[in-house]
Parts: sequence; C-alpha cells; structure tokens
Amino acid sequence: MEVCDKLIALAKDVEQYLKRSPFIADAHAELQMITIGFAIKYPDLFIKSMNRLSDIQKDSLATFLADAENHEAYPKYEQVSTILKDKNQLRLQGLFIRAKQARMKYRHHDE
Repeated sequence: MEVCDKLIALAKDVEQYLKRSPFIADAHAELQMITIGFAIKYPDLFIKSMNRLSDIQKDSLATFLADAENHEAYPKYEQVSTILKDKNQLRLQGLFIRAKQARMKYRHHDE
C-alpha cells in the first residue's frame, strides 16, 4: 500500500508542478502510463489510495491522467473508468469521465 500511496501522491501533484516548471513531455507521459497501468493491475489498491485523497486531489489526479495528447492513452484510461464502475466506485468513475470529456475539448485533439 505504501508504494501505491507514493505513486498516487506523485501523480496528483504533477499538474501543479508542471505549472511552475518546464514541461517535460516524456516524464509526464511515463508517469501517466505507469499510474494507469498500476490502476488496471491493482485496482483495489488504487481505489483505496484515491479514496484517501481530498476531492480536489482526486480531481487533480483524474485530470492529470486524462491529459494525454495521444488517443492511444485513452483506451487504458477508459479501462480504469470501467473498473471503477464495476467496483461500484461511481463517484470516482464520474471524475474520470468528466476529466476525459474536458480534455477532449482541447483543440489539438481535433487535429
């Protein structure tokens, strides 16, 4: 559980960190994929860690994970959303759905 908590803590704060620091696309994408992969492989640990976060931190994490310029990232994101639904984590699933919808509105997703 400790490793999961550290991963979630890092991922939830990345968005704020990137606002203050130069954007490093590779590191950003790597952390997204690691976190999404962890959520898929260990959903119960991911859910427990997410549920320890404040609502603002949960939203920040879902937003960070949805912030992918590559549509290939979305099937795994969608898989996490489905896992959350299957585990009756509807509030968390709603955060993931809203974050993805908001991200999809950005212009470069239409290019």
